[in-house]
This record gives sequence, structure tokens and C-alpha cells, in this order.
Amino acid sequence: MSRRAAQQQLSASARTCALLLAAAIWLAVAPGAAAQPTTYTRVLAPGVTLRQTITQDPRPLVVTAIEADLQAPGVTLKCVPAQVRPNDNGPLRRRETASTLASRVGALVAVNGAYFTPAGDTVGLAVSDGELLSAPYPNRACAGWDASGRALMDVVTMQATVAAGGAVCQMSGINRQRKPGELVLYTPRFGATTNTDAAGSEAVITGVSLPFRPGRTIGTVSQVRSFAGACPIPSDGVVLSGSGPAGDFIRGLKVGDSVEISVSLRGASGTSWSAVRQAVCGGPFLVRDGKLFVDAAAERIAADVAIGRHPRTMLGVKPDGHVLLVAVDGRQSASAGLSLQEAAQLMMSLGATNAMNLDGGGSTSAAVRGIVVNSPSGGKERPVANCLTLWGQFQTPAEPPKLSITPTSATVESGQSLSFQLLGTGPDGQPLPIRPDDVVWGTQGGIGLADQGGRLTGIKAGRGQVVAWANGATATAEVTVVPGKPALITGKAVPDPTSPQRFNVSITVTDANGNPIPGVTVAFTTDAGGQPAPATGTTDATGRAFTCVEWPANASAAHTVTASCPGIQPRAIVCAAPPSPATKASTSAMNQ
Repeated sequence: MSRRAAQQQLSASARTCALLLAAAIWLAVAPGAAAQPTTYTRVLAPGVTLRQTITQDPRPLVVTAIEADLQAPGVTLKCVPAQVRPNDNGPLRRRETASTLASRVGALVAVNGAYFTPAGDTVGLAVSDGELLSAPYPNRACAGWDASGRALMDVVTMQATVAAGGAVCQMSGINRQRKPGELVLYTPRFGATTNTDAAGSEAVITGVSLPFRPGRTIGTVSQVRSFAGACPIPSDGVVLSGSGPAGDFIRGLKVGDSVEISVSLRGASGTSWSAVRQAVCGGPFLVRDGKLFVDAAAERIAADVAIGRHPRTMLGVKPDGHVLLVAVDGRQSASAGLSLQEAAQLMMSLGATNAMNLDGGGSTSAAVRGIVVNSPSGGKERPVANCLTLWGQFQTPAEPPKLSITPTSATVESGQSLSFQLLGTGPDGQPLPIRPDDVVWGTQGGIGLADQGGRLTGIKAGRGQVVAWANGATATAEVTVVPGKPALITGKAVPDPTSPQRFNVSITVTDANGNPIPGVTVAFTTDAGGQPAPATGTTDATGRAFTCVEWPANASAAHTVTASCPGIQPRAIVCAAPPSPATKASTSAMNQ
């Protein structure tokens, strides 16, 4: 790299860092003095930079942003599908965690991508190296890249037909569960079989061009299965599955018939997407043409998902074509999450002129070299349908150092933090200084957040590891996270079938991160002369305690049990018997 080019790269890096710092300051704005955000910067490879910003005011927030210059030598972006589990027909058979996927394919970076159905099907458009893996979902934001690395962002539709013997049938989807009346195409990427029921009919088509891409391909019918499901998918062909009129079309085919499959993709702006090399679907849009554009209602995003603060995974494109992959943690004491409006403002502050939301919540995960660098809200990585991945060039030392982490093991209370240090040893056995900027910190086991300064904040109770990577080598330290201090009591009351005045009450005591806490003494008090037995209880290994309350026969229809323990807000639990069948009938008649 020339000196001038290096100076330009450093200048661009400085501008980006300033923008991220501005974003952190925007998020931290609050009346009175506010703690300054902490930002860590790590160059993962030439053209790929990770920046992690941690803010405390007005609420805790952790933003992990990875910026990639797709024009830099060796830097590429791919949409990679999860690996199919051949012997698993459950919802996880086409799902994989970001860290496992990154390790499997050798990606430098992986973040979760598209939404997926309970059955594990990708929701919306997915293209990997030009292969069409899934069809667009109606009115949902999509991002794609052509062979030159140019980014596209739009709502995309598919025009797809199957023609044979003068008959033509519209194709509804690719590699997803077939719905009544639909014709769906299954490629070898879907798995061993179509996993369909016998309500439809299926035809095996061989001789088609694979991997399956948009365009026109001609194949030959090699098998027709009438009213039969779970058709095996050949490695050298596809399966067409239809029900209703589409099923009639399938049953009209004969072995040896020539079949033409035509597929094209087009954005709402009129631009063809048929030649995109990589594509992912998400939603909603956050920024379009440099302006806030959160179209949650138009993309049918639920109001609580849009307005509430949740973990978010976002994709942005800057004016220079640089790509932003951003993971924001949420639903935990270390990071509150963002609403979609806040997410859009963040992406604009990071310099994105076009941005969209990806799957978030418990799916939000970011991995670098197979190490989880954020804190997934579910306490562990959720297996997802696909990931956006980055590759870059990194010169590995001929003989990587030997690394160790101190302390080698530790116990951390949920919500509390502990700093770790990375030590290196050279080939000669002598101590080798490790520059902090060369280290990538993360975790395994979903125990919490290891920030890029080497500080672990415990979140989820359990055992895991703090992981550090530097100069081609990796080290781990064993960590046990234990529950923190009591923060919340939840509970419910269930009528006892032996007496209308008796209720069985169960409560759960958890810390600020939802970990159940054993060994907490809970006092039960009642109104209306109720008698709890016992009046005090101790939470078990699952954080639960129990009592049975009986009220006098002349007590009112609804009663209250209050559970309390030192230091937290008591919880009032209403005990109300369900209405009798006669009462239900009377109420129903009045409402008609």
C-alpha cells in the first residue's frame, strides 16, 4: 500500500471512529452529567474494522459495529445458509449458530441474517454466490450485492413459472413449507426430502442447471408421486411440489416430459435482481437515501417489536459502499436494546445512507473467527437460518505465540464484571508482549459480554469460557457465572380443586438478568383473613417457593397474596376462582 493510500485509509478510519463516537454520545444524552462512552477499535483485516461502544447513560447499551470495504483486497461478503442436519427433521435441521457457521466455512465475521419460521424455513429472499436459496417475502426489505460489490436495497418480487406440455403453473416459493394451493420448488439445499405431507403431489425433475439460479432452465420429469409427501430430493435435480390446482398440474406430468422453469427477480424501483451474487431479506427499512425511513407498519412488523427496546441486528451501506454489520445487545442489565426508531438514528449516526433491520431479539449474534463478540439475550446463541459473513486477508505469523489468560478460572456474579489479561510466550519461551489492539475478546457458552477491553460482565448463570484471539492463536479461561442479587418476584395462584377457598401459590425470585435464585427466604401475607401455610418459604434450585392459602368462607371473590423478600419490591398475586359455567353462560348472553 502506498503512503498516500495508507494516509487516506487512516483518515477514513478516523472519520468513521468519530461518527461512532457521535452515535454513542447521542445515545448517552441525558439531563445532568453523563458518563462518557467507551469505544474499542480492532482492525480485523485490512478493510475490515470492529468498533465496540459501551454506554451507561441514560441507559446501558452495547453496540458492536463491523465496517467492511468490499473494494479492499481480499474482502468479500457472502450470505451463507446454515448447514443442513441430514438426520434431523425438526425445526433445527436447517439452522446453525453464527459462531459455528463462521468456524465451519472459515469466515472472518458472521452475524445473523434473515428471519425464519418455526419450521426453520428462511423468510424471504436469500442468494448465496448467485444460487437462489429462498424466494422474496411480500413487501419486505431486501439487500443484495452484484458481482462488482455494488449494494442494492429494495422490496423485491419474484416472477416464476413452470411450463410443460402447453400448460403453465405459477410457482409460489422455493425451499420452504408448501401451503395449500401452492407450487413450491425444492433444491438439494433444502435437505434430503421435501418434508411435505401427502395432501399434494410431487415431481422429480432432473437435468436442470444446478446450483439453481434465476433465469430459464429445462429439465426432464423422472418421477411423479401422486398424493405422496416427503419426496427425496436428488443431488442432481429438483422437486416440484403442488397441492390444489398446482397438484393437478403435477399429476398431469408424465415421466420423460420436458419441463421449463423460469425465474426472475425485480426490485420495486424496476431494477433487475436476477444477477445479484448475494442477498438477504429482513425488515423493516431503517434509512433510505440518507433519511430516516422506518416503515414497520407497511412491512407488517408487530408494534411491540417496533416500539419496544430489543436486541437488534442491522445492515447499513455508506455513501462509499462500505458495509456496516451492527449488533446491539438488549434485554439484559449490560444493554437495554433499541426501538426501531432508535436503531434507525444509530445507523444514520454511523454514516449509513441506506439501512435495514435484520432478525433480532434472541437471534442477535456476532462472531469473529468463531468467537462470540456480543452477548446474545437468550443466554446462548440461537441457531439461525443464514448469516451475513465477511472474509479478509490476514497474515498469520509463521509460528503463532503461545497465549494464556489470567485468571485461568473465575466465578462472577451476574451483573458484575471482572477483568482478564492476555499473556504471550514467544518461540524462545520468553514473555512476548501482546498489543491490546491485536486482541479480539469474546465468549463461549453464553455467559455474558467479554468486551474488547478484556472485561467480562456476567449475565446468564452457568459455565462458559472467556476467549481471546491474537496473532493467529487462541486462549481460554473457564468462568462460572452465579445468580446476582434478588431483583424481581413473579408468581401465580391456581385454585385448589378440593376447595373453592383454597389456592396453591408459586413464586419465582430472579436477579436483574432473569436468573432464578435459590436459597431466598420469602414471606407470604394475605388480606381478608387468609391463612398461608407455610407463611415463609425458601426458594429451591429453580428459584421457586410455594404456599397454600385458604380464605374464610365469607371472604370476597378475589383475594391477594403478597410475596416479599428483603431489598426488592413485593409482589401481589391475585387469587380469583374462575367463573362457574352458569356465570360464563350468563355473561356470554349479555355480550351478544
